[in-house]
Amino acid sequence: RETGTVIVTEGYTDVIALARAGFAHAVAPLGTALTEEQIVELWRMADEPILCFDGDNAGQRAAFRAAGRALPLLKPGKSLRFVGLPAGADPDSLIAEQGAPALAVLLDRARPLVDVIWDMERAQGRTDTPEQRAALEGRLNARVAEIAERGVQFQYQQEFRTRLREMFAPQRPAGGRRFVSHKAGNRGKNGRFGASAAQIRPVGIRPPGDLSALQRQQERMLLALLINHPALIDGAVEALGEISLKSEPLDRVLREILNHTVNSPELDSPLLQRHLHDTGFADQLGMVLSPRTYRQASFAAPDAQPDDAAILLQDILARYRSSRLGPDRAAAVRDLADDMNEANNDRLQGIVREQNNSGGGRLRGRQRQTD
Repeated sequence: RETGTVIVTEGYTDVIALARAGFAHAVAPLGTALTEEQIVELWRMADEPILCFDGDNAGQRAAFRAAGRALPLLKPGKSLRFVGLPAGADPDSLIAEQGAPALAVLLDRARPLVDVIWDMERAQGRTDTPEQRAALEGRLNARVAEIAERGVQFQYQQEFRTRLREMFAPQRPAGGRRFVSHKAGNRGKNGRFGASAAQIRPVGIRPPGDLSALQRQQERMLLALLINHPALIDGAVEALGEISLKSEPLDRVLREILNHTVNSPELDSPLLQRHLHDTGFADQLGMVLSPRTYRQASFAAPDAQPDDAAILLQDILARYRSSRLGPDRAAAVRDLADDMNEANNDRLQGIVREQNNSGGGRLRGRQRQTD
């Protein structure tokens, strides 16, 4: 309580060494791996206990196991931090060789849980090809799905999404300056894992010939749908979080909508519009909610029937997901070829079934009736 944290080591001999060096706030399990019950008990003492395991392979595996066990238990403000000791060192030997100040420096630099999860999944394989990058994204999404608390899950999803985008963004040219296209359709094509909006043709959208203009119109339509019918967001937060809009200003609007509504699920459209206006998105709001958007996407309008708006959102999400299934299927085929087990086979068959069922046919049929 005095220090505001607690240090967790692998064994009681480390606790004794830390206590002798002036670190009285240390504990350890007695020769067993850190359990879920012990993690919860640690959170009663500190919001972010520091795990200081040995710097060998066994210590790293123990840290990874603890990270995995903590994920389903995470709550707002409750997490873990991790100290990376030099290879072959443990707290006792580090203090003996370098002194207590050296350990104090490492404790101050303890890394958050999200960094450890990121490193765990990146270490699983290469990321040179689109299929390998999709496999990394799939592993990270699976980790995120383990988090039970919805707000924390959403924040992890957004953090990993940002890291993936930055990791696979176009490289800086030889002058040190990054080339930034002024055309939304040319931005970040190597860093986007969400489906391209140009691949989606929702009901009511007539291709005008300019693909970038069509893409912008489709993205405005999606945002108009969410802003005018925010009640639909609560059941689609995870799927919406996986979408990347090509227009960076509109993508920021989408992130702000999701961030705000995940904590305010009862938010209505006027309050959401006021929030977007007050947080600096007035120009984007005026562009998205323009009559031009509604002329080409009437189901996104404020007066659209809730059922029609819900069907339109399902259609959009299905199409985004369908465009993402290609890399997922390629990765699943490769995994099955490497290891012909039941789990890999089930995963591939599930992707094939989802591909066969994707495409938003219900909305197209409904539109033909109204036409």
